[in-house]
Amino acid sequence: LSLMLSIPISAVLLYFNYRSAQQKLDALHQKNQIITDSNFIIFTSNNKKELLRVTIDDILYLEGQENYVAVHYLHEKQPTKKLLRSTMQRMEENLNATPILRCHRSFFINSTKISKINRQSSQFTVSLKGVPQEIPVSEKFQNNIIDRYNI
Repeated sequence: LSLMLSIPISAVLLYFNYRSAQQKLDALHQKNQIITDSNFIIFTSNNKKELLRVTIDDILYLEGQENYVAVHYLHEKQPTKKLLRSTMQRMEENLNATPILRCHRSFFINSTKISKINRQSSQFTVSLKGVPQEIPVSEKFQNNIIDRYNI
């Protein structure tokens, strides 16, 4: 008799716990706008302790700073910077199939954010939407820009 009662009670408790967890997840989706499609990039630090998940459209540029990479992106339409302990080379391996281009040994840019390409003799700089400073393009990586924009 007790076995017969414990199975339905367990099933009911399991259902209510599932429903509660689902409601909490739905609230998080609405509150934090968790992105569930494949249009985002996850950046991780070398030790895998830090994680940054950003939509490709929100990435402005990446800047190498010694043993760190500063990811400049938009968070709630405001420019934000997050430092991750990583290398530019490691980042490059993860960005191959994205619009994020290497333009300098210390910079990657989001090619969808380019507003102006400045060329003075053999020197290039790139202006990005929402970024006040110009980003340098080194000679080594000029072909990444030239090939993409047929300059």
